[in-house]
Amino acid sequence: MKFKIKKIDKAQAVELLSAHVEKAVFGVFILGFLMFFVGALKQSPYPKTPLQLNGDAQRVSSKVDSSTFDPATDVPVVKDLPKAEEVAARWDTRESWNRPISDSKKRRPEPKYLALQDVHVATGYGAIPIRVANDDPAAAAAVAPRAAAAPPPGGGLEELKRNAGRGGLGAGARPGGLGAPGLGGAPAAAAPSGSTLKGMQWAVITGLVPFANQLKEYRSAFRDVRYANDQLDFPQYDSFEIERAEVLPDSAAVDDAKMKWVVIDRKRTADLEATFTQTGTDPVDPVFEDPAICRPLPYINGKEHDKSVAHPKIPVGAQNLGAGQANVVGARAAPAAGVGLRAVAAGAAGRNGLMGSLGGARAESVQTGPKVEYKLFRFFDYTVHPGKSYRYRVKLVLANPNYKVAQQYLANGQSTKGPTRDAAWSEISPEVAIPRGFSLLAGGVKKASGLAEQKIEVLVRMWDPKEAVDASRVAELIRGQVANFPTEDTPIEFNLVKPITFKTDTLVLDMTGGDSIPNATRTKGPGQLLVMEPGGRLAVKSELADLDTYESTKVRLKELKDQQDAAKSTDSAEEADDKPKKKKKTEAAGGGGLRGAAEAAGKGRRNP
Repeated sequence: MKFKIKKIDKAQAVELLSAHVEKAVFGVFILGFLMFFVGALKQSPYPKTPLQLNGDAQRVSSKVDSSTFDPATDVPVVKDLPKAEEVAARWDTRESWNRPISDSKKRRPEPKYLALQDVHVATGYGAIPIRVANDDPAAAAAVAPRAAAAPPPGGGLEELKRNAGRGGLGAGARPGGLGAPGLGGAPAAAAPSGSTLKGMQWAVITGLVPFANQLKEYRSAFRDVRYANDQLDFPQYDSFEIERAEVLPDSAAVDDAKMKWVVIDRKRTADLEATFTQTGTDPVDPVFEDPAICRPLPYINGKEHDKSVAHPKIPVGAQNLGAGQANVVGARAAPAAGVGLRAVAAGAAGRNGLMGSLGGARAESVQTGPKVEYKLFRFFDYTVHPGKSYRYRVKLVLANPNYKVAQQYLANGQSTKGPTRDAAWSEISPEVAIPRGFSLLAGGVKKASGLAEQKIEVLVRMWDPKEAVDASRVAELIRGQVANFPTEDTPIEFNLVKPITFKTDTLVLDMTGGDSIPNATRTKGPGQLLVMEPGGRLAVKSELADLDTYESTKVRLKELKDQQDAAKSTDSAEEADDKPKKKKKTEAAGGGGLRGAAEAAGKGRRNP
């Protein structure tokens, strides 16, 4: 059976749709609503309450407010930045070359304070001109400066000056040794008017102040800070502390930490130095010195200071530091003694005025100069005792760079307290022995003959601090003899004789030498001497080791004796010539005879 599909009339279909279109649209809407309703019924309810949602919102807000910008992760990496920073590091600048996009100024930290390095100690002695109080005429008269008398014909003082370079004891004192300002070298000058020559011994302590590295510490600590101040952000040495420990004979095994340290009174030293009439010539260029930590040199009568007042790593003499070395490491001109803290304390205007700055622009007024790796620390200890041994340690004191800075600019509020900051103690210096003020030089040996014992000629050199002079004498010693000699008038320089007691307390134990040497330039073998010095220390003296000093000193002593003998002969001849003249004058004044002599004597008493 076949079904026939009737042909749909187009006009009828359009008419049907037009009549029922609103019903179709309404049906679709009802169907969609039913689907939405059924879907809603299938959904589970929201687990959080409105109160919980409010807490979450507050936490998100707080996290946003406390978040910071991280340049390490939020700034794109520049490919050639490390190379650029390496090149830029050649110039020491106050601001970073690679400044962050955001304002990352930090609060002021506490820099690291570096300790003194490589402490050295040397010894010295000499006659120092000391000022005499004007209100003490008796003392002034007692210490009136000695004046050189007229030299004898054909020699005297001028010849003595010309011959001074021949050597002797005045070539300068070596560290720990004895030199002579009067014998050899330049003749000892008279003390300035109103002063006296005081014999003194001392230990000079030197060390290296790590100035360049300390400056780097400051630059690193105060770079990109919120509050910058060129005066505060530069290391200023204010003072120092120094301690001394005596090394006893039985303390070789004592631990350094258990040594008995005694503070040296720096004020007492400064008061003593204030009485010095003048300062000595300093072999160190001033660019390496800071008056706050480097004491001036005392003037030594008849001597010049040697390299022991410097340091092996500090150049001696004027340094020609050219422009090629300038501006690499900043170097501020050294302040006057004691200025450090006072300048900082008086810098309130700098903190709140032009010298200070918050963030942005800053005053680049730090002085620059030659590159100075180290500055010199130097101190004289005048309280040493001959025959004792000491060790020293030093602590540098710097001005506090955060002193009186407002708390809001400091990383640690405690860093503003106190005007100074202490560096750590330096390493302990090597042991130094203070000389006893004498030395014994060996000469030739005279062989025993018959009942005569074997003898050795020695040169005794003595520093007399009471007379403030060096003296020497030649003597002969035998085994078992102590090298002490009674007080005797000893020539010091032309027309100057002082009573000197040669006391060494040195015992002669044995001697050798003096044997004939065939086919040799020397006819006898050199002498050697074994002695026991005070304290029980054994020492060997050799003629060869002391030959130059021994011979030059003997020549100098002979010159002084010849000059003084010539002066005495000249004085005797002048007195002999003056006697007839005085006799004629006496006779002419009083008519001659006894009567004239009596009248002349009366006039002399009335008119002294």
